[in-house]
Amino acid sequence: AHIRQARAVAMFILARVADTVQVPPMNLGLNTDEAVLEELRKKYVDRVVRGSGLCVAIYDLHRIQGGEIFPGDGAVHFNVEFRVVGSRR
Repeated sequence: AHIRQARAVAMFILARVADTVQVPPMNLGLNTDEAVLEELRKKYVDRVVRGSGLCVAIYDLHRIQGGEIFPGDGAVHFNVEFRVVGSRR
């Protein structure tokens, strides 16, 4: 994951992150935003993210690109940019 910018607001920080998300075949029936958000929550929420501390929530999605399927893998891979709310305490 790549963190571009961080902005402090009280004891929380809002950080922009770029990463690749793998959406499994069982979630392909959801719309793309919902499927990507679900996978981002699993990957980031309640985990420590370098540069932004403990990830409390996914704030918003900025960009979703890709949608590649690799041979032997039924999942769809998306390049995403999003913001997380982090706690430095």
